Amino acid sequence: MPTHLLLIISGVLAGPAPPPVDGRVQKPQAFIVLSRCAAPDVADARPDDLVAAVAAARAALDALPPADPTAPRLRLRLADLQIAAANDALNRAYDAYQRALEQNPDAPPPAEPGLDIAAPLATLDAFLRDYPKAPHRDLALMWRGWLRQEKGADDLAAADYRVVGALKASPLRAEALFRLGNLAFHADRLADARAALKPLVALPESPFTPLGLYFLGWVDYRDGRSADALTTFARLVETRFTDADAAERAALFRPEAVEYLAIVLAGEDDAVDAPGAKQKRHLAALARWGAAHPTLRVEVLGRVALLHDELGHARAAQAVRGLLARDAP
Repeated sequence: MPTHLLLIISGVLAGPAPPPVDGRVQKPQAFIVLSRCAAPDVADARPDDLVAAVAAARAALDALPPADPTAPRLRLRLADLQIAAANDALNRAYDAYQRALEQNPDAPPPAEPGLDIAAPLATLDAFLRDYPKAPHRDLALMWRGWLRQEKGADDLAAADYRVVGALKASPLRAEALFRLGNLAFHADRLADARAALKPLVALPESPFTPLGLYFLGWVDYRDGRSADALTTFARLVETRFTDADAAERAALFRPEAVEYLAIVLAGEDDAVDAPGAKQKRHLAALARWGAAHPTLRVEVLGRVALLHDELGHARAAQAVRGLLARDAP
């Protein structure tokens, strides 16, 4: 069975800087955080001079009495500006890092730059500590969770995502459940990943629905739950998403979902290559699946035949092609 790599969609998952390509270091994706629609009054348009904007917001906050009703919003705005400033500094550091590599290719490489999260993390800690009933606590928790995840504090990040994932009224709930499931998935905690992803895919459609289905299918596949993996990957491919972002993400994941449908259906049993009871059961199972999924039948079963070819199961491949020809409309 060939090795298949997990697809990572650019801009969806935060991660370390990508590896060099042809000796060049690629800049990381912009560190612009999460669902701004949850707090449009907080995440306003970004000023050109972020350093000055951070200083002005800090000065304004310091001038307010502690009980001023505008303080919570201003502190969250400060955190937003600090995150943007940290990302801007990181991008400029990567530019310098790139130039250093290009100008001195034979010299020892300079230290790779990292994101400085100390200032926004302190601001978010203070917001969550001082304003237990303020609006947008869910947004503050998500921002803090992502900052913690960016620095490798996955357990602390998961704690923040878990709180938001339990808030049924939060517009960030779907994203929190996805990030919680994604962390567990990459830590090989499959039961924890399933516990987060199953509630996600049961929520009303959002841009995170196809992501949840994709990773839940992977969890089921890795956990040996073949029937569940087939159901989940088929739902991802067959669903006609109405949300534009969800539809775009589903289209990106579609090729791998089809591939894994075929992998699960093909199996790895060499006995199916010989005419007999096992091959008959294999073909009957494929016929049932194809009848239940007519829009995917030709594409997926055709790929099953190719997988049998790759596995050296020439007679099984021929039998699957015969099934396709026999049952063609």
